[in-house]
Amino acid sequence: ASWCEPCMSEIPEIQSITSRLPKGTQIISICTDAADNPDTVKEVVKQYGLTYKILKVSDSLYNGIMKTIYAYPTTVFVNSRGEILGRPLMGVPRSNPGETYLKLLKQYQAEVK
Repeated sequence: ASWCEPCMSEIPEIQSITSRLPKGTQIISICTDAADNPDTVKEVVKQYGLTYKILKVSDSLYNGIMKTIYAYPTTVFVNSRGEILGRPLMGVPRSNPGETYLKLLKQYQAEVK
């Protein structure tokens, strides 16, 4: 959500790991107010040079993964079959959010192999 200060604070950290993601992995962000504030979202994308996908909440997202989100920001790792890996992470990690997410992602991928 563009009004969520913690959400906005982790954006540069998330962008910083995009070039180091494991092969076949992508970051997808869901902006809960994108439909109401499309210009704000465009400004954020431009300001931070975002290269990952940002989705607005659709009916299918609302009736699916959004039902697991109780706080902002929430980070969820999902595999290619749509299965949630681990538990959703609520809030921003205290130290190096991007590195924390990258480490967890690699850990989840190793568990699958």
